[in-house]
Amino acid sequence: MIIDNRIKSNLEYRTCLADWDSLAVVRARPRRLLQDEEAMGKVYFSTRLIPYLLHPLVTKLGPAAQRALAVHHLYHYLDFTANFEIEVVNRQARRIALGKTGIALRPEMLFDAYKIYCDEAYHSFFSVDVKLQVEAATGIKPLPYDFNQFMRRLNKAREGVPAEMRKTSGLLTVIVFETLISMILNQIPKDDQVVGTIRQMVSDHADDEAKHHAFFSQLLDALWPQLSRADQAVLGPLLPHFIIRSLEPDYDSIAQRLAALDLGPEEIRQVIEESYPPARVIAGLRKTAFATLRLFERNGVFEDSRTFDAFNESGLLG
Repeated sequence: MIIDNRIKSNLEYRTCLADWDSLAVVRARPRRLLQDEEAMGKVYFSTRLIPYLLHPLVTKLGPAAQRALAVHHLYHYLDFTANFEIEVVNRQARRIALGKTGIALRPEMLFDAYKIYCDEAYHSFFSVDVKLQVEAATGIKPLPYDFNQFMRRLNKAREGVPAEMRKTSGLLTVIVFETLISMILNQIPKDDQVVGTIRQMVSDHADDEAKHHAFFSQLLDALWPQLSRADQAVLGPLLPHFIIRSLEPDYDSIAQRLAALDLGPEEIRQVIEESYPPARVIAGLRKTAFATLRLFERNGVFEDSRTFDAFNESGLLG
């Protein structure tokens, strides 16, 4: 991998974490304690974000089954967040903070990476905390969760990357994920139907992630111009796969939840296929990835023909 260290003196960095000591969730927000709001008609996850919840084969199972599915959907979100923040984001935040990325970055950016490392560890912590509280309140036992299955899907796109570029591809994975505008972070805090503690927790997460978005956007601004054209041509076509693998529904996990309600294999297949039509799924991915795609365009990522073709074939460019 070729990086031009002469760029170092020309890099600019505008921190969004100057007030981290007083504004970061880990510093400034209280522990979120679950209140009993189900009697008020509240639910544990936005039903509009669970497409299969209103499928006829699910609704016929009754309100108790729908409640269980909403709780299991929340568990999956919390499990994913707890694992992803520590296993993926913080591995890269540590490399950035310690100056081990091979990228020329200003010292203040390295210091901000320490703050992000603390933030992400706390996001992992409060995800587990809330999950345990919900389990105690609902009596619904979580299903087994395998984060390695997600990582296998994500890493499959990186199989052909030369060994010397693997670390950079890992950094790009995190840049992609941290610049996406999550529908969950955007919508749940506004949904009055959701239990207040869940809304507060997601709002806390969203507030931190807005600052992380700015940090990782500037990280790409620093990284991409420092790569050689040849390296850009290798890494660019991987980017749409990183977006899709980060955002696509976890169909295996959804099938697991439906199977726990005694739906048969054919019924599960029908529910998933009819709840997640491919055109609707890719349209949702495009919407969530809008800011990331703009970031790529700003950095000339699409100027490489193979990269443009990969994005076009993925459906992310519309």
